[in-house]
Amino acid sequence: MFELSMFAPVQLILIAALNPVVAIVAFLMGRACDDWKKLLLAGFAAALAGAAAVWIAVYTGFLIAKGIGAETGVFVFSIFFGVLWSALGYALRQRSS
Repeated sequence: MFELSMFAPVQLILIAALNPVVAIVAFLMGRACDDWKKLLLAGFAAALAGAAAVWIAVYTGFLIAKGIGAETGVFVFSIFFGVLWSALGYALRQRSS
């Protein structure tokens, strides 16, 4: 069981970086992008999906959230990691000849 605290930036970064929902959604959306400028939108959408997953984890009791603002920090860091994952998907996409 994990615990989210408001003033634990290392913990917030780890949860955002290791969120598989953000990684999968961003990578798949990055592969579907036809222009590099859409990677920011893909990262934001992946962060939204990851935030929903964190909310479900908190609601079910798998993740304990203490204080207000911890979920917001995870969301902000998830945007950054979502852009990185979508850039990786964009770089590895199959180009049409």
